[in-house]
Amino acid sequence: MRLLDFIFYPNDVINIAKKIKPSSRGELEITSINQKYLDDQKLKVELLDRGFTWLDTGTHQSLLEASNFIQAVEHRQGLKVACLEEIAYLKGYISKDSLIQLAEPIKTNTYGEYLIRIAKSDNSMNISRTEIPDVILIKPNVFSDDRGYFFESFRENILTDYLGYKVNFCQNNESKSSYGVLRGLHYQAPPIFSN
Repeated sequence: MRLLDFIFYPNDVINIAKKIKPSSRGELEITSINQKYLDDQKLKVELLDRGFTWLDTGTHQSLLEASNFIQAVEHRQGLKVACLEEIAYLKGYISKDSLIQLAEPIKTNTYGEYLIRIAKSDNSMNISRTEIPDVILIKPNVFSDDRGYFFESFRENILTDYLGYKVNFCQNNESKSSYGVLRGLHYQAPPIFSN
């Protein structure tokens, strides 16, 4: 059995865990606790979509494999895995100013640089470098629901900030509406317009 999620237990898990007997492997198994909650009809399980990975780190070898996996994902995607400050910021638990304040003491290392980049981005586009020199990957955040979807595939100021030099192409958006959905269009002119 593989658990592909974070596991949250109420406080009574302590009493349940104290009664668990070691398995044939000589270990206390998390599945024994889950089985108890299942037997008591108190287990709630959610299936997660693609993109989630379960990593067992119970041995030195599996810990090394998990570490290498995380390093490869972060390197190839240009995104951090389970960056708590980023998650808190994107969920609205902390402000942009708080994120910058957290990054300030570590701004000279790659983690601090990443936090500052997140704070400066408006998160409409995720930009990462590739293994090919001078080639970057721009991955938009797609906002979708039963009405359709919308995404901003490109914005000049975000790419200019990322690259450090000016790019002469303003903005590109894409949207698709489901049947029966009327989507409003707007036009903005200076001095009030999107950068």
